[in-house]
Amino acid sequence: KIRSANKAALELLGYTEAEMKGMRLPDLFGKIPEFSEQEHYTGEELAKLRSSIIKQKQFLTKSGRINPASVSCSVLKSEKDGTEGLIIVGHDLTEQYDIENKLDHLRKERLIAINEAQEEERIRIATDLHDGLGQMLTAISYAIQEFGGESDNEEEIKPEVTASIQKQIDAAIREAKSIAHDLIPIVLKDFGLIVAIENLIRKANELYDTKFQFNAFDFNERIDPKLEKALYRICQESVNNIIKHARAKNAMFQILRQNQAIVLVIEDDGGGFDPEFKGKDTNNAGIGLISMKERVIAFDGTFTINSSPDFGTEIIIEIPCRKS
Repeated sequence: KIRSANKAALELLGYTEAEMKGMRLPDLFGKIPEFSEQEHYTGEELAKLRSSIIKQKQFLTKSGRINPASVSCSVLKSEKDGTEGLIIVGHDLTEQYDIENKLDHLRKERLIAINEAQEEERIRIATDLHDGLGQMLTAISYAIQEFGGESDNEEEIKPEVTASIQKQIDAAIREAKSIAHDLIPIVLKDFGLIVAIENLIRKANELYDTKFQFNAFDFNERIDPKLEKALYRICQESVNNIIKHARAKNAMFQILRQNQAIVLVIEDDGGGFDPEFKGKDTNNAGIGLISMKERVIAFDGTFTINSSPDFGTEIIIEIPCRKS
């Protein structure tokens, strides 16, 4: 039982000295779900310890508020080496936690701002590709067609030459359009996340040997546009990683709503990797994973990788749901 408490403890916990006297430690700690029963020590166990026990815990105040605190517990022994009691010293960490939470919030806002700046830069580049390079290539294509059609001298202009040039220009036009689409998928803005991912998966199946599948569950309405962009970019990066690094035969993308959260699961049967190593890697695959994780953290989400060499990869992302 508690014998005495100083003024700071009484003010922090909201009790009078008379109320504190006679209380038991579980009254301050034991009602908190996060406090493990295994971390309670009996007097006999404490008597055997030579040093203080220091834990980062939480105090339960009289009003029911939970205050984070750093708690140290030392044994007070008598001259006969018996246990007289315990001295418990607590440092209130509320202000420190508040500062950490504010810093964490600022960091997440910064990540979102960086992602938005990247999106704006993609829009600028895509516009330049479409309005600049794309139109120039198209004009050249028309000029070659007219030039080839007007000439009657086969020795001066060989049809196969103009045909080859035309073919290369057409390929360049398609590539420019493809790059512009990847940089700013209009379908995402107009039709939403699910249609955009379906389009992404369809194109991947057309271009690559890996068989991609996509399933969506319980998506009947639009969500926050910023979150839609983040999830789309994560899927886009995953497709890129699977094609370039996983060497997978099959890949599955699934997205669903679950307990007021959006869950995205990405699986492949490729070569797999060591998540501990890859998370610190600075090659394209490692940077891609870091970028994906940062996008998730910016929206208070969780990012989990289950993988090992030769056994494929599973990425599980869970983000609190935000409606449009």
